[in-house]
Amino acid sequence: MSVPAGRFPRSVHLRIPFLFDSARYDYHLTRGVGYTRKAYANLGTWELVKYHLAPR
Repeated sequence: MSVPAGRFPRSVHLRIPFLFDSARYDYHLTRGVGYTRKAYANLGTWELVKYHLAPR
């Protein structure tokens, strides 16, 4: 998975179809970061541009 914030090779891709309409949603999740990309059928695409991991 590549987005403007960088490359995330170990992301999980989830595709969720809805039964009531033809819309579907695609999510890319990365451990420790969260959502890296969201694609909505009717609303467009959101991509991670910048992130910061806080020290523990």
